[in-house]
Amino acid sequence: MGKKQGRKAGNSKNKSASPPAKERSSSPAMDQSWTENDFDEMREEGFSPSNFSELKEELRTQRKETKNLEKKVEELMARVINAEKVINEMKEMKTMTREIRDKCTSFSNRLDQLEERVSAIEDQMNEMKREEKPKEKRRKRNEQSLQEVWDYVKRPNLRLIGVPESEGENGTTLENTLQDIIQENFPNLVGQANIQIQEIQRTPQRYSSRRATPRHIIARFTKVEMKEKILRAAREKGRVTHKGKPIRLTADLSAETLQARREWGPIFNILKEKTFFLPSFLPSFLLSFLPSFLPSFLPSFLPSFLPSFLLSFLPSSLSFFFSFSFFLSEILKKCVTDTLSLYMFMGYSVLFQCTHTLYNDQIGIVTTSVTLDIYHFFVVTTFSIF
Repeated sequence: MGKKQGRKAGNSKNKSASPPAKERSSSPAMDQSWTENDFDEMREEGFSPSNFSELKEELRTQRKETKNLEKKVEELMARVINAEKVINEMKEMKTMTREIRDKCTSFSNRLDQLEERVSAIEDQMNEMKREEKPKEKRRKRNEQSLQEVWDYVKRPNLRLIGVPESEGENGTTLENTLQDIIQENFPNLVGQANIQIQEIQRTPQRYSSRRATPRHIIARFTKVEMKEKILRAAREKGRVTHKGKPIRLTADLSAETLQARREWGPIFNILKEKTFFLPSFLPSFLLSFLPSFLPSFLPSFLPSFLPSFLLSFLPSSLSFFFSFSFFLSEILKKCVTDTLSLYMFMGYSVLFQCTHTLYNDQIGIVTTSVTLDIYHFFVVTTFSIF
């Protein structure tokens, strides 16, 4: 018994002192010696070869499991490394997110400041607009007054378009040219003594041979009546010529008046196409309110005489105008396409402006209240029709 216990203790010491499986596999001599000693002890203790094969098989299985565990450990290490990388990246992203949040906060503060500035600027602009409205009214009133003065200055002027020009022209030659045109087209006006030309010239004053069309001739008469007679005779004749070539005679109007005349063109053209003739008292009445340059503004099929007795019956003329507005609206309603817009344009362009631009030397000043009453009546009449 003592020997067996000593052997067991020695075996246990040998087992404890024996290297692990890897070291034994790495040193074949030690593995072989260890195996033989173990076999001797195992035989003495009663081990059989079958038990040894089972043990060997169990060692192989444990070795495989150890390798699998090593692989799993390596995989876990790789996962840990990846996890550390992900954690570092998340930390960086968190830092970037914090920076972005700070920047967004800064941008938000700046936007708030900008909104406050924009609001202050808008308030300033609104204040400027409120201050600008009376200035704009004064500017328009000044422009209208300037236009009235300019049209009044141009009242005696007659514009000749299409008259051939040559070098070396002067006032005398141009005056002779105008006399020739009057004698050629209006022989009944030649004998009248009030054909007195105050000034005549071409415009623009500088002559250029490269100009495709001849410059216009502006003739200023001493009296407005002569210019109106010539224009009336030109409308009645229809075609005015100079040495057989057609020319045009027109009033010397301002740019604003010419623009208003162009806007009136479609109305008169449609009236002509419809072969509709307005009654003769219409221009007589309207001309008592319009400036004296407007006879040249009316088409040729409308008579343009101005009865002098109407000037002494202004109140009765106004009452007649109120009764006539509905008739005029019915005319345009039947004859003009897109009647509402054109009719409103007529209401503003003619009835309001014409009553506002009366000349002091003919009728006297109509007060603003009367002018506004006329315009208000016209607008009410318009919407009552349409």
